[in-house]
Amino acid sequence: IDFTANPIYSFRLNTSDDANRFVIHFSKTGSCKAISSGNKSIAYENQVEVLPTSQGNIINFNLGETATTVVSVTNVLGETIVEPINVAAFNQSINVTLPEGFSGMYLVKIENSNGTIVKKFVKK
Repeated sequence: IDFTANPIYSFRLNTSDDANRFVIHFSKTGSCKAISSGNKSIAYENQVEVLPTSQGNIINFNLGETATTVVSVTNVLGETIVEPINVAAFNQSINVTLPEGFSGMYLVKIENSNGTIVKKFVKK
């Protein structure tokens, strides 16, 4: 897959998959594109901050306008950990609390018309 033609690639992971199923090879040809600071998704990522807490996460939004946003939390197998949260995000913070007793790696996904942000965390 040539990421210069399409910078997005998704795949499904199952517990029975071979650990070496997904491998990335980097080219030394110098043809890699740099991401410009004017990129809309980079600007969006700078407007959202996801911080770990002892109970889960705090998500700080600092958007220029209100955006209908969905926050979802899954484990690395794609199983829902916290029911999706719908928020009209602007300049505010929301708390995302993980279920009591949960431990392990999880992903916080924040989606709206500005883009998608996915952050990885580990709860011990």
